[in-house]
Amino acid sequence: MSNGIITFKNEVGQYDLEVTTFQLAVLFAWNQRPRERISFENLKLATELPDAELRRTLWSLVAFPKLKRQVLSYDPPVSSPKDFTDSTLFYVNQEFSLIKNSKVQKRGKINLIGRLQLTTERMREEENEGIVQLRILRTQEAIIQIMKMRKRISNAQLQTELVEILKNMFLPQKKMIKEQIEWLIEHKGTVTSVSSTATVTLDKLNILELNGQGSKKYTAQLVKPSKGSVMPVVKKKRKLPDADDNERKCKITSFTRPQMRGARPVTAEKLFSNKKCLAWFQAYAGPDKVVGPDAMEKFCEDIGVEPENIIMLVLAWHLEAASMGFFTKEEWLRGMTLLQCDCTERLQSKLDYLRGELNDSVVFKNVYRYAFDFARDKDQRSLDMDTAKSMLALLLERTWPLFPVFHQFLEQSKYKGMNKDQWYNVLEFSRTINTDLSNYDEDGAWPVLLDEFVEWQKTWSAL
Repeated sequence: MSNGIITFKNEVGQYDLEVTTFQLAVLFAWNQRPRERISFENLKLATELPDAELRRTLWSLVAFPKLKRQVLSYDPPVSSPKDFTDSTLFYVNQEFSLIKNSKVQKRGKINLIGRLQLTTERMREEENEGIVQLRILRTQEAIIQIMKMRKRISNAQLQTELVEILKNMFLPQKKMIKEQIEWLIEHKGTVTSVSSTATVTLDKLNILELNGQGSKKYTAQLVKPSKGSVMPVVKKKRKLPDADDNERKCKITSFTRPQMRGARPVTAEKLFSNKKCLAWFQAYAGPDKVVGPDAMEKFCEDIGVEPENIIMLVLAWHLEAASMGFFTKEEWLRGMTLLQCDCTERLQSKLDYLRGELNDSVVFKNVYRYAFDFARDKDQRSLDMDTAKSMLALLLERTWPLFPVFHQFLEQSKYKGMNKDQWYNVLEFSRTINTDLSNYDEDGAWPVLLDEFVEWQKTWSAL
């Protein structure tokens, strides 16, 4: 154990105290608040010392045998350090002094090291882990406490208030704050899209959700959750009319529906046929009335598009397909009706239109966001990292200059998956941050994933 000398000054005098690093860590808790009473629990958080080590260290400061006046006092009195509880209060003894021959010395040097025993390295690691977990819990509690009191709050103000609440226990780092917000997003709530804002929702069980869009300044908002809401909120789908109903309405809807950009005018001789569209679906569907992976390959071959072509993702978005590699009857009829495609040839004539839609930034953003749930395993909240990298390559490789570097970062990172907030913010990052990262604000509402990417890239660029 290392040791050193600190200067202790009070109204009585000034003294040099020879202390261990553990004693120094404990005494430093009063450096900016010399008259404050601090609980055992808060000292544990502030010093990060293992429980047993903290008890021995405190005992050496409140009951050192060679001193008549101790450096620290505590309340209530106990007979041994084992009797300290989380609520035991410690405070600096303002009357501390060195006494020799029954006289108070105004100056002097005092050795407080004594014979402090050390815990084993394994015990220390286990107890440090416990402290980290306790800090995480306290941070989450503080975030929820703030959001109960404040309906709207900026990111900077949220961090300021967190520090104010937690300062008597420990000073939370920005990274920890972001990580706990992200954890609450991932495990306790849902994410909704609000441009340049962050929406925080708190339900009766203190469940919190936050959607940060990567803006330098964002706003957190306390809102009332919808009854039974789960992520994400989806519009109720209208019941699809049966084939006969659609056929009866076909002539009306064909003439009243606005024409899509790039689509040829629909003439009376070329009206969309719901029956024909249904027969087209049945040519690929299996007994379960679903176009599965094998049939999907045949479908792609027939329309002349590779399965991994981004056009297939745009088509799936139009169909509102729920799962990658599958089209249900309802999805097929709904989407193809909107596209006015009832056969292979008509869909082939729309391929340029589907590809061109990606040039619209709003459409691209919608397709990008849709891709997360489309590619995600439905029993998982996040995209596994291999799938995330593949989908990002499909969507961003041709338009984002930093994509190869970001892909390399993901390859070497510890992340096993990507949650929805991270996924959404990668697109925002690619659109707003310069290739030299000069306008990146680490104090903004970016996920930790992107903070780490920027730090990693700057480190490599400096080599």
